[in-house]
Amino acid sequence: MKFAKRISLVQPSPTLAITSKAKAMKASGIDVISFGAGEPDFNTPEVICDAAKTALDEGHTRYTAVPGITALREALARDYKRRGRDVTAAQVMVSVGGKHSLYNATQVLFEEGDRVIVPAPYWVSYPAQLLLAGAEPVTVNCGIEDDFKLTAAALEAAGADVSVFFHTYDAQKASQLSGIGTTAVAEVPGAAAEFRILAEHT
Repeated sequence: MKFAKRISLVQPSPTLAITSKAKAMKASGIDVISFGAGEPDFNTPEVICDAAKTALDEGHTRYTAVPGITALREALARDYKRRGRDVTAAQVMVSVGGKHSLYNATQVLFEEGDRVIVPAPYWVSYPAQLLLAGAEPVTVNCGIEDDFKLTAAALEAAGADVSVFFHTYDAQKASQLSGIGTTAVAEVPGAAAEFRILAEHT
């Protein structure tokens, strides 16, 4: 069977490979702490299981609007506001997970000919998603010596013709977000007229 050329750009997931090896080691009796897939070490809370069962019993099994169930989006917007972010339901979309949302975003924002910065350390899914969008991932190391910040110097070294595929988790947010943005971009001589910053955090 002939496959599309783009699938050859994607390698097997290192995260799942690590997770699989850790499970095999545990099965053989080895005491292992796995740093693979980010899964909790406890079962889904009973209140969530009960709500899911109730939804099934009540027939909530049909297609929803593309952005997600309105009541759910409104609840998420309220939660954002509770945490200090002024978000409306119209700005919320629900997906099957972070990887799904980021894949959709890369397909919309990037295309063939784009060179896109991926600050390292990064989630291993990012380069593959960019390759599938036709873009070229440009890895930029953000080391401890720079407090893991993406600096203007690093941007300049990567080249002026790039977009920025920026990510952060809450634990890193204060550090990484302070090292990128309009200030850092403005300091790059001949920087691209448009920088697209895609931020992910929990």
